Amino acid sequence: MILPLFPETQVHVFVYENVSNCAAIHEQLISQNPIYDYAFLDAATILYKKQVYSAIIRALEDRRDEQMKTKTIHSEVILSLSPKTEISSAFRQFSMTKKSKNIVVVKIDSKLTEEEEFERLDKLVEGNRVEFSDEELQKLIDFKVLKKNYKLDPSTLENPLASILSSIALRGYS
Repeated sequence: MILPLFPETQVHVFVYENVSNCAAIHEQLISQNPIYDYAFLDAATILYKKQVYSAIIRALEDRRDEQMKTKTIHSEVILSLSPKTEISSAFRQFSMTKKSKNIVVVKIDSKLTEEEEFERLDKLVEGNRVEFSDEELQKLIDFKVLKKNYKLDPSTLENPLASILSSIALRGYS
């Protein structure tokens, strides 16, 4: 996919459910294996496609403006999901863990087509690929975690998207 604001940047997003090897993937991420150069997100924290796209755009804008707080564009996506400025907090809240069951995988600056990237990921992730859609994401969400991460109160639960996107856009501003 090409984002209109960044036509030179190829972006792919995949969703997997019932992933059985998150612990192994996590170990590869910790060891910084370049084959795992993706943003691996816990799907329990993602409610909308716009949430992911907003984080991607925020990360790409920070890279363009030389304002990245992390070492890679993929870790910047994880930070961009967070309403907080602490990198470690963002990783605890939004990154895939050893115990994750469902994940969202983001690849930025891919030189491969979406199908080629999927084939590559299919060798790394042991799970079922599902469509990247709001309907599928809403099946995988953990509302308790979402409420905690974004500090959503009953008044914002009717339309959480606005609060979530505001948190992403305004992170670091006070």
